[in-house]
Amino acid sequence: MTINVEPVAAVIGTCLVAIAVMFAKRFASWIGKAIGRAIIDSLRTYWKADMDTELSAKLAPIYAELQIGDGTEKWPNGSDTLPQTMQTIYDRQRETWLMVRDMQMQLEAVLTDRGN
Repeated sequence: MTINVEPVAAVIGTCLVAIAVMFAKRFASWIGKAIGRAIIDSLRTYWKADMDTELSAKLAPIYAELQIGDGTEKWPNGSDTLPQTMQTIYDRQRETWLMVRDMQMQLEAVLTDRGN
């Protein structure tokens, strides 16, 4: 009895290729994330000194302007809290909407009067 080795080798090879294809995407994703993490860590350590000194000095005025509470008294509209500021914005939007609605009604009245 002779066993033909070629079909057995073909089946084993096909199984190995199927397994490799199945895990190729996971492996590529894992390698990509590892390389990305390494690049980001190296850039973070490279730029850390610059970011700590130069950037914080440049952003300090903006940061201070955004802070409400210590060192500042009120929001730009004169209110003490963010909810009051948002209510003021809402009230202004409502007033604008009502004004536009009244103007539209007046225009419609003028146009319908001329048509008669």
